[in-house]
Amino acid sequence: MRRPTGALSICTSLALLLALASAAEAMQAVADSVEKGDLLEKLQREDSEFFDPDLLEFDTTFRDSVIAALDSLGLETFKKQAGQRQFRLGLSYDLATRLWNYNRVEGLVLASGLNWKPWGEDHLWLQLQGAYATGSKKFRHHEMLRFPVGRDRWHLHARFHYQDRVQAYGSNRPTLNSVRAFVGGEDAQVYLRRQGGAGIVGWEPIRFFELTAGYAAGKETSVEATTGFSIFGHLDEFNPAIEEGTDRAVVAGIRLGSLHRHRFRLDIDHRTAGGGLGGDFKYDWTQATFTGRRYVGRQEFVLDLLWVSIGGEAPVQRLADVGGLSTVRGYKPRTQVGNQSFASRLEYLVPYNFFKATRVPLLRHSELQVVPWWDIGRTWQGNGTAWIQSAGAGLQRFLGPFRAASYLRFDFIFPIGPDRPSNFRFEIHFTRGLF
Repeated sequence: MRRPTGALSICTSLALLLALASAAEAMQAVADSVEKGDLLEKLQREDSEFFDPDLLEFDTTFRDSVIAALDSLGLETFKKQAGQRQFRLGLSYDLATRLWNYNRVEGLVLASGLNWKPWGEDHLWLQLQGAYATGSKKFRHHEMLRFPVGRDRWHLHARFHYQDRVQAYGSNRPTLNSVRAFVGGEDAQVYLRRQGGAGIVGWEPIRFFELTAGYAAGKETSVEATTGFSIFGHLDEFNPAIEEGTDRAVVAGIRLGSLHRHRFRLDIDHRTAGGGLGGDFKYDWTQATFTGRRYVGRQEFVLDLLWVSIGGEAPVQRLADVGGLSTVRGYKPRTQVGNQSFASRLEYLVPYNFFKATRVPLLRHSELQVVPWWDIGRTWQGNGTAWIQSAGAGLQRFLGPFRAASYLRFDFIFPIGPDRPSNFRFEIHFTRGLF
C-alpha cells in the first residue's frame, strides 16, 4: 500500500531539518574551537615547538598595520561627518615636516606652519609652511592649496603648490633621516635649491587607485653653503654642483594598491620636460616603484623594486643612480649614474624576540626586532659596469605609526663585490611603517 504524498513530504522535511541542525552544531563546534584558539594553536604547534615560548612574539608590523587599518575606517567616517558640518574656522598648527630637516648643507632647518580646512578634510585645504636654515641663514617656505573639482561623483581634486627650499636629489632621499647627519656625521651631499611649483589634477574613482596629471616648473640652482657640525665625523667635501637652469615639464602618475590592505603598492611616475614647454632641459623621465609584503606562516618578507629610465639630454641631477641608504646600503650615494637603473631590496622581519632570553634588563625589555636584508642594484648607459650588492642585519624598535619614521633602525652593513668601499659599516636611521 503506497504512503500518501503529504506524509512523505513531512518525513523528508523533518530529515532535512535534522541534517541542517547537525551541520549547524558541527559548524558551531568548529567556530568555538577557532574562538578558543585550539585550532590555531594546533596549526602553529609545529613552528612553536622549535622555540622557547618566551621568544615568540607576534609580528609587530602586521599587528600595527591591522590597528592602522581599523583606525582608518573610523577616520573615514569622521571625515564624512566633518565634511557635512557648516563653516568653521578650521585652523590647526603644523609641524612643517616638508621643510624641517638637518643636513650638512643648510644646517638645522627650523620650521612650522598652519593648516586651514574650513569645511573639513574632503574640501578646501590651505597649507602654509615656513623655515629658517641656521647654516645658510636663509628663509625657506612651502605653500599648498587642495580642493575638490566638480561634483563628488566625479572623484576629482586639484592641488597647487609652490616652494623655495633646498632638498636632496637622486634616488637617495632620506626622508626624516636627519639623525644620520646629526649623529653619524654623514650626509647624502647631493642637494640643490628648487624654486617653483606645480598644478596637479587627480582622479580617484576608488580607494587605493589614483591617476594624476599636471604641469610643473621651477628653477634649479646649486648650493655651496656647508656646516661642519656633527657629534661624530667631519665634513670634508662641498656639495657637488648641478646643471643650473629652468625645468618645465608635464607630469603624470598612477598609484595602485595599499601596503596594509592589499599588501602591495605600485607607483608609476612620468615626466616630459622641454620641447614646446620651453625651459633649459629636454628629457623624458619614468620611474616605477613596487613594494610587496608576503607572509609564510608568521614569517614576513618585504620586497622593494625601483626602476628608472631616462631619455633625451637630462641634466646630471635628473640621471638615474644607485648607491646610498635608499637603494644599495654600504655604498656612497650616486655610486653609479646612468640613463637607466634598477635596484632591489629584500628584508625578512623576524617575528621572534630573541632578546627576551637574556638576563640583561635593558635588552630583555627592549622589544628590538631583528631584520636580515639584502640589496642589489646597477645602472646602464653610464659609469656602471657591474651589479653592486650589500647584505646585513638591522635592529629596529617600533616608535609609533608615524609612516616614514615609524621605526628607529640600526643597520650592520657588509658591502659585497671587488669594488666594495669597506668591509663593514653601520647606519642609524628611521624606517617606514607599512601602513
